[in-house]
Amino acid sequence: NNEVSYMVVAGGGSGGSGFPCGSGSGGGGAGGFRESESGVDSYTASPLEGATNITVTATAFPITVGAGGAGRDGGAPTFLVGNPGSNSVFSTITSAGGGGGGSGNTEGACGAAGGSGGNPSPGSTSPGFAASGGGGAGAAGSKFPGPQVGGAGGAGVTTEITGSAVTRARGGGGSIRNTNPGTGGAGGSGGGGAGSPGNSPASGTAGTANTGG
Repeated sequence: NNEVSYMVVAGGGSGGSGFPCGSGSGGGGAGGFRESESGVDSYTASPLEGATNITVTATAFPITVGAGGAGRDGGAPTFLVGNPGSNSVFSTITSAGGGGGGSGNTEGACGAAGGSGGNPSPGSTSPGFAASGGGGAGAAGSKFPGPQVGGAGGAGVTTEITGSAVTRARGGGGSIRNTNPGTGGAGGSGGGGAGSPGNSPASGTAGTANTGG
């Protein structure tokens, strides 16, 4: 038959930025993740509307590979919310790009079916503030566990559609603003980048290419 399985992962959002005397910024949210091997959308765990299976014919299909959100570098004295990721499309299936991470006292952006960007630290006048991680396809990002440790990005989703188990679409870790060494939030398995550590200015780690992190 002409039925096909699919996996559509959107681009992840970038983390927010802040200048050296500011607060930590939230991690970017993962791109939306949609997969079907039997007509079930594994992101929502529900049947796809009007798509028990996808049947293809010998014709062209619109395919878009969504890019990740561009990194932010506000520079003093600017706070900038992270850029969203771009949508990915296969035929009638669209996965939304992840939301950009929060910056300063500005909350992170939602990414529709993609991950929400992590929130910034709760203040910007004292050293030691850490920010939350961005949402992943499998779980929300973690709040920072302490004033010197950024929150971890939310878990991704493991799929075997390519023949081996691969985890994709994890949120990025939250950064920390600290005059002493601190630990940025982990991105971990699923492609999310780690948040920047203390001793500003510092850059976060980029998400892994082609994962939606």
